[in-house]
Amino acid sequence: VNVTQNLGSPAVVTPDLTLSGPITRDDVAGYRYSQPDLLVFGGNATGLTLTQRFSVEEIAPAMARLVIDTGIRGTAPGSSAPAFKATVLRNDETKQPAMGKWTLSLEIPNATASNDGLKEQESGHAVAAVDRTPLRAVHLWRVGTGVRYDVALDDLRPWRVSLLFDPIRIVVDIGGDPRALARSTAVYLPTVGNAVSHAFTLAGAANAFEANVPWRMRDAAGNIVVNGTLHASLGTSAAWGIFDQQIAVPPAVSGNVTLEVFLLSQRDGIETDSIKIPLSVR
Repeated sequence: VNVTQNLGSPAVVTPDLTLSGPITRDDVAGYRYSQPDLLVFGGNATGLTLTQRFSVEEIAPAMARLVIDTGIRGTAPGSSAPAFKATVLRNDETKQPAMGKWTLSLEIPNATASNDGLKEQESGHAVAAVDRTPLRAVHLWRVGTGVRYDVALDDLRPWRVSLLFDPIRIVVDIGGDPRALARSTAVYLPTVGNAVSHAFTLAGAANAFEANVPWRMRDAAGNIVVNGTLHASLGTSAAWGIFDQQIAVPPAVSGNVTLEVFLLSQRDGIETDSIKIPLSVR
């Protein structure tokens, strides 16, 4: 469908959105950067029996999450973790309607998996239909001596694969609020425009050097009222790390503030991947 105005001119819906031709959900989702199509993590754990769970908008708005639990007890990034490879490809729905418009695949060698939350379709293949944007379905395939998870998506959104520890879990996050995402950082809590108390949770993910994620809060005048450094679950790796930390705001601070989460370039100290979350402190 083409939408035009003034005898064939591209339709201007808002000052920032001109419809010059057919568009998809990907075109108007508001995400700011192009996607990687491959992530490889080199681990050494073998003989795993995996379990999985998944959710939509439970952790953050507009975000789907798949958690794969290895059952390995390990409290540090040096713990034995499984190898995995994540790829994303556009799918031809006319040939594979159950695989979504895009498919994110996660391959884990030397492992098997239970059917937790999934329904066996045929030998070696189980699936759960979700049908909540952006997640259409989760497929589990037993391939050779390993497994492959295929995450069927409505559209391609920024995606991240992180590691959590004790037990070791592979966490696949897809999407989120576009205003709370950058190329190597993502903020899940607090949400944009939310009201927070003087003690609140700052949670998200980052692909950060040595797992260090600086943050600060500015008042309405732009003054820094509190700052610090978050420590993600993993750093200096192809995989991301997740952070979840309690933040204490000075008692004198109230009203409108801006929470800023960013990274520092190891080459020249320049701030990169900045996310600015407007909040109010009550």
